This record gives sequence, C-alpha cells and structure tokens, in this order.
Amino acid sequence: MSTALISKTKCSKAAHAFADGIVARVREELRRSSYAAVRTFTCECHCGVLRITGQSPSFYLKQKAVSLVVRCLQSNGAEIFGIDVNGISVKGPCNATL
Repeated sequence: MSTALISKTKCSKAAHAFADGIVARVREELRRSSYAAVRTFTCECHCGVLRITGQSPSFYLKQKAVSLVVRCLQSNGAEIFGIDVNGISVKGPCNATL
C-alpha cells in the first residue's frame, strides 16, 4: 500500500513515487528529532499536501515540527508541496486542549 494518498487519476506514477519518497524522508526526519513529542507525529500526503498529525505539549514544539518539515522539503527539492499542520493538536500541562 502506498504511503502517499495522491489520487491516481490525477498524478503519474512518477509523481506518486516522488511523493512516497518525500513522505518517507519527512517521517525519518520527524523520528530523528531530539524532541520526544515530535518523534510521535505522523505524515501522509494527499494531492500534493503533506498532512502532519499528532499531539504536542506546546505551540513551540508544533512550530519546531513545521520548521523541520520545511527544511526537509527544501533540502529534497520538494518546495511544491503544501503543508497542513492543523492535525497537530496542542495540549497543555493539565491535559486541556488549548
């Protein structure tokens, strides 16, 4: 099963392969983060938009994840991708959703 969820009717096999490779690289970068919360985030691709999901204890760590993903895309020549981070929920220390 493909890690990218790009509609096959709109994109070529080459585009799917490229998106799958980018998703794999982004996932690896998230896993290598020095921040435990960032290492738990997940990534998928749909129609050229990377969707990052997970729970973060702070907006700071959410922004660190965004920066990490942007650097990964830039270093792999994939600036054409959009990034959706609305799937990252931020929960404070008292477990209340902020």
